[in-house]
Amino acid sequence: MAAKKRIAFLIVALLGMLCLGGCKKQENEKITSIEQLNNPAYTIGVPEGGAGMYMAEKYLPEAKHKTFSGNASGYLAISQGKLDGFVYDRVMMEFAIASGLEDVELLEENLGESMDVAVGISPKSQIDHLKDKVNQFLAEAKAEGTLDDMYDRWVSRAEGTMPEIPMPQAPDCKLKVGTTGMVQPFSYYEGTTLAGYDVELIYRFGAWLNAEVEIKIYDYDGIIAAAQAGDIDCIMANLNATEERRKHIEFSDCVYPSETAVMVRAGQGNGAVRETGFWAGLKDSFQGTFVEEGRWRLIVQGLGITILISVLSGIFGLCLGFGICMLQRTGYKPVRLAAAVFVRVVQGMPIVVLLMILYYGIFGSVDISEVLVAVIGFSINFGAYSSEMMRTGIEAVDKGQSEAALAMGYTRGQTFFKIIFPQAAGHFIPVLKGEFISLVKMTSVVGYIAVQDLTKVSDIIRSRTMEAFFPLIVTAIIYFAVANAMAAALSFAERMAVPKRKKRSIKGVNTDQSVISIRHLRKEYPDVTPLADVSAEVKKGEVISVIGPSGTGKSTLLRCINLLEIPTKGEITVDGVVTTDKKCKVNLVRRKMGMVFQSFNLFAHKAVIENIMMGQVDLLGRSRQEAYDRGMELLRGIGLAEKALAFPDELSGGQKQRAAIARAVAMEPEILLFDEPTSALDPTMVGEVLSVIRSLARQGMTMIIVTHEMKFARDVSTRVWYMDQGEIYEDGLPEQIFHHPKRERTRIFVWQLKVLHAEKISCDFDFPAFMTRLEEFGRKQQLTQRQIFAMQLAVEEVLMQKLLPVGRGTEKMDISLDVEYSERENLAQMRFAYGGPSFHPFGSGDDLSGRMMKGMSVGMEHRFVDGVNHFIISI
Repeated sequence: MAAKKRIAFLIVALLGMLCLGGCKKQENEKITSIEQLNNPAYTIGVPEGGAGMYMAEKYLPEAKHKTFSGNASGYLAISQGKLDGFVYDRVMMEFAIASGLEDVELLEENLGESMDVAVGISPKSQIDHLKDKVNQFLAEAKAEGTLDDMYDRWVSRAEGTMPEIPMPQAPDCKLKVGTTGMVQPFSYYEGTTLAGYDVELIYRFGAWLNAEVEIKIYDYDGIIAAAQAGDIDCIMANLNATEERRKHIEFSDCVYPSETAVMVRAGQGNGAVRETGFWAGLKDSFQGTFVEEGRWRLIVQGLGITILISVLSGIFGLCLGFGICMLQRTGYKPVRLAAAVFVRVVQGMPIVVLLMILYYGIFGSVDISEVLVAVIGFSINFGAYSSEMMRTGIEAVDKGQSEAALAMGYTRGQTFFKIIFPQAAGHFIPVLKGEFISLVKMTSVVGYIAVQDLTKVSDIIRSRTMEAFFPLIVTAIIYFAVANAMAAALSFAERMAVPKRKKRSIKGVNTDQSVISIRHLRKEYPDVTPLADVSAEVKKGEVISVIGPSGTGKSTLLRCINLLEIPTKGEITVDGVVTTDKKCKVNLVRRKMGMVFQSFNLFAHKAVIENIMMGQVDLLGRSRQEAYDRGMELLRGIGLAEKALAFPDELSGGQKQRAAIARAVAMEPEILLFDEPTSALDPTMVGEVLSVIRSLARQGMTMIIVTHEMKFARDVSTRVWYMDQGEIYEDGLPEQIFHHPKRERTRIFVWQLKVLHAEKISCDFDFPAFMTRLEEFGRKQQLTQRQIFAMQLAVEEVLMQKLLPVGRGTEKMDISLDVEYSERENLAQMRFAYGGPSFHPFGSGDDLSGRMMKGMSVGMEHRFVDGVNHFIISI
């Protein structure tokens, strides 16, 4: 619920921001000239590290300067009135306005002189004499008119499409070129494909050089550093060859001149503000951000990179953090000191600086994936912080825990990993979760090292739509969703790490094991089907009593479990072995199941002790002495030691059954099946057999007992199956089955009810005949004359006086009556059921009928359940 509230709050906040984003600040003074801006009262925006910054410093020194990392952010600041002017390349700002940028305009005059746009050359390029080759290529392209044609198509007419440029089949080298992908018409994305003047120039030069081309995307503030480090061979990105840049890298001859202009807010002084409906604007923003040119694919790609970096950095960072934590716990002081210094250095260094040191410094001359560098950088950063969290968590564990484990004989390694660290995890994982979410959000800076993550993709889209606000909101929502999803995953890990928050069970021990599993068991004979569809599970240690009327398949079920009867259909699994499989070795499975029959089935030609010894010797491989000792132990336990040498026909029924139980138990089975063990006994002998079975139940033996001894079943069972209609009709605890049965047939059986039924009672019902049947039913159950009269009176007063008079005696009432008598309770009940609205026949209790029935009955109850009235009179 809390998570839903946070999401709802975020959505409301974002919508509010969108609404506020539409509010425009109005200015009163119209800016008409560049000279006007050279004043401390005006604020000028400049791109970071670009020619615009150089021009503004030279020609507008008096104005206040604000630096922006991208042109799209500067455009937004102008349109919102946060800047008075923005200095940038004229062509690119004209394309921005043509692409939909509103509420801005360009001053007619240029700022300063034109500047050369040239190819930047890396001083560490592996291609020999690259600058000379670039200049030669440019000279040939100019002479052939190729450059003029490209400029006309891409810039002048804005009709450029990428031509088919054949790539070398057997390249001589690999050419790595840096560009931005964010400056239309020179280098930008059409959908997920790079296009533009510079991109065509890159592929033409690659073909001319017979080189394999690899294009890398950078921000302008990082592209020079990439060339310096040797990560790329050259730069083709509408790059002005300023004096400052020439100090760091070389440049080719001029490709074309560029002009610098100033963008100001349109309509200043006249108060004109464009009005657009909120929902229409939102729809246009969604269309431009996601749909046009299939830009959603860029977002998906960027999201994938963000998630990949986050997950891998989290995994490797945890491993690194654990290693550092262990080094800080070592007994060698120099190692501890080195680990502590490493942590402090990393914690004190901004992540952007760390990434740039790795990418442009340590791995500057190595051909390595930018994503891999990002993973390394974030792993180092996350490892430093997580190591401290782990160390704090370990120190929070009481030292007595370690001493107790060592005293038991655990090694120090076993003590740490089995006792200390699992407890420490419960301390540091909650804090680690927040640090990981910070890691996910910090990945937004990987664009500095040419990684196109989610934030970088958002910048690319903003550079095309000229709408800075909506793509940023989309990015924020996606980061929010990703962070919450990962937080949920970490919360799950937290639950797994904290024993008290997990489901309480013993690892490696199945405490809820099914020793018998029955699936859709069916047994058919030519003239009867005792088992129609039986499915059940028997857990280890359960004592299940099977009750029900005769002929409902109780004994057949036990015989099928032991495969004395072969099931017609279905599956039986005993201790993991499918016994109904034809390949099953049934005899081996049967040794795990002892069976006690109602007719004892002791071997008549063997003495009692020999009956018990035979299976142990022949099947379990015990010596005769071991079998004898075990047999005598069991006979003493059931009071038959003196009958050890007696033959079965010399025993009473109770003694035979006790001996049969001892024979079954001697095989040390996992399961015991009892098929009506007391049905063949005299009442005086039942108690001694039931006493033995109770003793086995107390020992935890798994047992299934078919019995008609209801009190015994209620006392000894953990579960009761009531069987009827060829199935387990009701399965429940003894309390439920015997005191609160849920189904009608169960209730009738366990309460030993005799029932007289009548249905479809209407005005045409033959009441005299039913009265006669009711009297015969009462006499058969030996009811008193008073009880019989009370039941007949109930029929007259309820049916004839209340339910069937005019206005109620309709077929829609669907009246039925069950007359029930319980021998156990010596109680008769009249159960009326009828439709219609809720209606209590004697609700008022003031009329003569109501007073008569209250006097003749011991209780009346009315319930209205699922549109049916139930009125019960107990007599």
